[in-house]
Amino acid sequence: MIPNQMPEDELARAYRANIESLIAKRTDDLREAMVDLETSHNVALDALVSMLGLHYPQSEAHSKRVVAYMVAIANALGVTPEHIRVRPSSVSA
Repeated sequence: MIPNQMPEDELARAYRANIESLIAKRTDDLREAMVDLETSHNVALDALVSMLGLHYPQSEAHSKRVVAYMVAIANALGVTPEHIRVRPSSVSA
């Protein structure tokens, strides 16, 4: 061992801890990006449905009924609530 240098096992532990820390940070960043992406997607869908509703009021109501039926079918099939992601604005009539 060279003076002022860590033993190999300590160096390996430090390297592993650093890699695990980097992976945890990147995983958190990815989760945050996925939430942001889902939010943007939802906003875009709401805007499209609202625009359609301005031109064809029956279409907006139809879209909301489709969402309500989709939720009912998913529930009947036993889909767990965490897999049914519907915004309240999608089902209010």
